[in-house]
This record gives sequence, structure tokens and C-alpha cells, in this order.
Amino acid sequence: MEKGTHFFEWQARRLDGAEFPSTVLLTRMELKGKPYLLCTQRDITQQKKAEKALRETTAQLIQNEKMIALGELSAGVAHELNQPLNIVKIICQDVLRDIEKDRFSQETLVADLKETVDQVKRMASIIDHMRIFTRRSVGEPESVDVNEAVEGILKLLGRQLRVHDIEMGKELTPDLPRVLIDPIRLEQVLMNLINNARDALEKSGREEMKIEISSYFEEVEGEKEVTVTVKDNAGGVPKNIRERIFEPFFTTKRPGRGTGLGLSVSSKIITDVDGRIDLEVEEGMGSTFKVVLPVKKEGADNGEGADNRG
Repeated sequence: MEKGTHFFEWQARRLDGAEFPSTVLLTRMELKGKPYLLCTQRDITQQKKAEKALRETTAQLIQNEKMIALGELSAGVAHELNQPLNIVKIICQDVLRDIEKDRFSQETLVADLKETVDQVKRMASIIDHMRIFTRRSVGEPESVDVNEAVEGILKLLGRQLRVHDIEMGKELTPDLPRVLIDPIRLEQVLMNLINNARDALEKSGREEMKIEISSYFEEVEGEKEVTVTVKDNAGGVPKNIRERIFEPFFTTKRPGRGTGLGLSVSSKIITDVDGRIDLEVEEGMGSTFKVVLPVKKEGADNGEGADNRG
């Protein structure tokens, strides 16, 4: 064994044969010219139980935030589904009318059926997306195109923002490197940031309300990063609360409008994949939240991944 200290976890066994998790600290040293190996072992059974409980609690908090967000989405999604449903209804009425008046045309019928199929696919896409979003289990990180995540969440939120007279702009850089994260959790983060921007805009009382979302790639001090930004023109997060906005249960919303967990859970989701959420404020103008994600190879754990574009 090389000189120095070596630390690792070890599945140990008691005298009765029962196994238990432990940490082992090995130190090679010399005493009066003779080599010695000092071994210190610690039972970490309770620590592992506490870590498991923390993971389960975090998963529950994430699920709660998702359900709160979905509750806010319900009206908007209903409108999104209502439009294609009305189109299908009109097409069916037209086909029945043509049949009754003996104006049946195979060419027209084929065109109507194709349009009906397109509208059904649109509705199915929205429903499938919501079903996936509500799943309870936390998925493993996978190779994700952040632009697809942005488009997915805008599909759910677009109508809701229009109902609130909020203009939604986007500027997505194509062919970004892919990042490793659970795509549904990334969408949850984006949903929280967009909903927070919406609430801030409504509270600001501004006549022109706008949210802009963008994505880009950059290399900072040798580290490759993909960034998604959510920017609003609500005047900016007040200076006296900027350092607290990521604290659990901290909220400026009135009772019943927020749990104070959205940003803290979002931050946890991003830091779990070695990313970060930054806040930039233009006084009197607005706030920009930046979701910064490292570019990694699938299966890598040290951030030394290649630039996996596509």
C-alpha cells in the first residue's frame, strides 16, 4: 500500500454474521523506524438510514411541487385540448352534412381524415406529456437536448401565458451539446421558473408583460456548459430577498399561492447533476434565472465528457 491515508466504504460483517455498512480509514505510518498500518472502522448504519430518509423526503417534495404546478396548468391545458377537439367536431359535422346532401367526395373525405388524425395526434401528445410529467418515480439522468425540454414545457404552458396576456419569446441555439439529467425533472425546473416569472409580472402591474427563454453553449475555464435562461421584465427580484430565494419554505406569495419549495427543489435538482442556478437582476427592469448544466458523457461522473452535439 502507498504511503498516506486511504478512505472507503466497506460492507462489514459482525460476529453473528449480520452485514452492516461501514467506513474504513487506513493510514500507513512509521513509528520508531517500524512500519505500521492504522485501521479505523466506523459503523454508518444510522447514517445510511438518514440518507435514505432524506432521499425519500426530497422525492416527496419534488412530487408535491409537480402536483402544485400541474394544478396551475389544468385550465391552460384544457384550453389547449379544446381547440383540436373543436376542429375535429367541425370536420365531423362537415362530413355528415356532405353525406346528407349527397355531396360526398372521396378526395375531401381523405383530406378531412388526415386533418382529424393530425389533431388527435396533437391531443395525444399533450396528454402523454402530462402523464409522463406526473410520474412519481425519479428517473435516472439521461442524454437530453435542452431545447426539446424547453419546447415540451412551452407546449403545456403556452396557452396559460397567453390567457394572462404575457408575451412569450424564445431564442434557442440549435445543435447544442446534450446534457445528463432526468428530462422530466429539467422540465419541472423550467416550469417553476416560468410560473414564478408569470406571478412576478402579474404582481408588477406592468402593461406589457414578457418572458423570454433562451439557450446557448459556452466554455468557461475549460468547462463546457449549456445554459437555459428565463428572463422577465417584472422589475427585478428585490435586493433584500435575493440571498434567501433558494431557501426552503421562503416565499413572497400570499398564503395558498406557494409553498416556498419551488426554487429550493429546483436548485436541488440542478445541483444533483453538478449544475447550478444563477440569478441576475437589472434594477427596475427584470430578473434572469440561468440554469447552467455541465456537458458530460453518458455514464461519466467527473464532468470530463466530450462535446456530444446532436
